[in-house]
Amino acid sequence: MHDITHKLAVGLLAAAALAALAAAWTLDGPAGLAAAHRQWILVGLAASLLAALAWPALRLPAIGAALLVQVAYLAAAVLVQGVEPASASLAPEVAQSLLLLAAGWLFLHEARQEARWDGVLPLRQEG
Repeated sequence: MHDITHKLAVGLLAAAALAALAAAWTLDGPAGLAAAHRQWILVGLAASLLAALAWPALRLPAIGAALLVQVAYLAAAVLVQGVEPASASLAPEVAQSLLLLAAGWLFLHEARQEARWDGVLPLRQEG
């Protein structure tokens, strides 16, 4: 199943990994425990997404974990710190979340197609 959508999903996953690495790299020296924690979370996130590029079995779990981290950060920024959801400071996080969501949807769709092809899932639902 290495068609254009698979290549697009891999490209989106690579872009999300590089975006996480760039976000961790551009954080100035940790000003406190929260900033240091955020930086290490981003490095771990980038590492898991880069590992998922090499090992296809890790793709959906890595994307799920990355989406969980991103949504938790966005929720904390909006609810706790009072940052406006449409602010420019959250734009990279929202963009990375959208990249992850698109890649995850494409990989999930591909996995379901392969399961149907292998006979694990029925072609249409009965009843």
